[in-house]
Amino acid sequence: MSKKIKYTDPSVKRKRYNHNFIPGQNAGGSLETPNAKSKKSLIGDILLENTFILTKEMNKRYARQTYGIFHKKWRRNTFIIGLLLMLVSFVFVYPLQWYILWLIFLVLGIYVFMMSWMGYLYGAAVSYGNFKEFYGEPVMMTVQFYEKFFRVVTPKGNRDFLYANIKHRIEMGDMAILIVAQEGIILHGQIIDKKMFEPLQLSKYYDILEAAEVPIN
Repeated sequence: MSKKIKYTDPSVKRKRYNHNFIPGQNAGGSLETPNAKSKKSLIGDILLENTFILTKEMNKRYARQTYGIFHKKWRRNTFIIGLLLMLVSFVFVYPLQWYILWLIFLVLGIYVFMMSWMGYLYGAAVSYGNFKEFYGEPVMMTVQFYEKFFRVVTPKGNRDFLYANIKHRIEMGDMAILIVAQEGIILHGQIIDKKMFEPLQLSKYYDILEAAEVPIN
């Protein structure tokens, strides 16, 4: 069950949506049409909905962008340890001339060093497997946008996230990532597939986040 949050934040301002045409790709899908009325909810109107299939490539792009955010200490530590291992390896060359140990430490140092940059590939493989287990195949996701928060709809319950708690908004062309930190979680990264928006819906997406004063990082 999702945690109910009382939304009393007066800092979020609303403004009229400007439905100017923004070039974008419409990939179809069961989304709200520009002329359709907003869906109704007990907690307010659903202003916009983003339903998409998460692919391996999308998840890999997500992992690459968030690796330094979610695993900042791990990335820093592996970078330092990798350098130290490579430096120590040369002690076995001169004056000890223990070439086997030199090779072992050198290879290990290079591996650890590369993990600081490429470790997201392993994380992407693990996370996508978890997504398939949780969502089933294909990995279908739905994100609903309300006035002051967005809701992630899952097979095992929903979770609400206030726009005021978005710490990073990463726009990546046809895809976006909203990174939230709020009570009960450390960080949550939510993918938005902008290909699934029609042009007016894409404009509305930008308007909602701009009205909530969500900055772009």
